[in-house]
Amino acid sequence: MKNFPFILKAVIIISLLFSACKTGMENQIVGKWKIDEMHIQYYQQQQEYGESQMKMLQDSMSKTTDTAKVHTYQSQIQQIQDQMQAFTSNRDSALKNNSWEFQEEGKFIATEAEGPRDGLWSYDEKLGMLFTVIDKQTSSVKVKFTKDTMILQLDSVNYMKFTPIKK
Repeated sequence: MKNFPFILKAVIIISLLFSACKTGMENQIVGKWKIDEMHIQYYQQQQEYGESQMKMLQDSMSKTTDTAKVHTYQSQIQQIQDQMQAFTSNRDSALKNNSWEFQEEGKFIATEAEGPRDGLWSYDEKLGMLFTVIDKQTSSVKVKFTKDTMILQLDSVNYMKFTPIKK
């Protein structure tokens, strides 16, 4: 019975140490990251759709001698090219300028085109899921690491790869 207070203290201290220690994955997540690569199927489909629309318009234009129709087709092709260029510029800007910072104790800062936004993050080791809350919007993704690259698997085909920002 004399050892009971000592044992109780030891159990409490050990429990606190284990609860205070982050998992290996959480330690890997903590830091500032930039988007290195995005694979979003919707964006690829939009690109392919724009290219097929331009090809159809070019085929139609080559088969007509009506200058009014040729002008209309050229105008439509230019409009599609402008839309595709704007899309590509937005994607490239996101790749270049966005960063995510996972801080200790579950704090999160997403720096994007709209400016920095604060949020919260947590990692569920059993599920292998990263959970974030930004502006009252929740998100959850599978996360894994390959060397120093963090891969967020958005669903079965879409993913984002992040690399650390060196200080």
